[in-house]
Amino acid sequence: MSVAIDDVIQDVERMYRSIAGRDPLTAEEAYAPLPKADATGHVETQLERLIELASTAPLLSGAEWAPKVCMSQSRTETLISLEVPGVKKDNIHVSLDNNELIITGNRRRPGSNGTTGHRIKHNERSFGRFRRAISVPNGLAKDKLTAQLQDGVLEIRFPTPGQELRRKVAVS
Repeated sequence: MSVAIDDVIQDVERMYRSIAGRDPLTAEEAYAPLPKADATGHVETQLERLIELASTAPLLSGAEWAPKVCMSQSRTETLISLEVPGVKKDNIHVSLDNNELIITGNRRRPGSNGTTGHRIKHNERSFGRFRRAISVPNGLAKDKLTAQLQDGVLEIRFPTPGQELRRKVAVS
């Protein structure tokens, strides 16, 4: 059970670094201790709150909007999905900078090329440049990344790191 909690905490710390651009608080600096009852549930709830906060936080990178992100992990691969409906493949760029996955792009406003003759009267959609930076494990090789755009969802996949390092050790 503690391994699952440790994995969740590492995921939260990695996400915090990618959003805040700095290391998370130490145990001495933390605003609240983990509850002893259902610690895993508490951490998962806090992670969901952090994801929600990240999707609504002001954008500091000069981007005009940020696509919603879903990260999932299996024993063999990590999957990062971004909602980018209406963005053409040629307008999306994925790069790896040390241990940071950078996804940038541009969703053009309808009629921005002047061909439709329409003027927008009401809009709830996001347009313009976007950027997401997501921390990934150190040493991830670029050749291990794959990216595919289908039905408005960009899926980025890479092998789950550390599986070869995890094993049970018999105590003699």
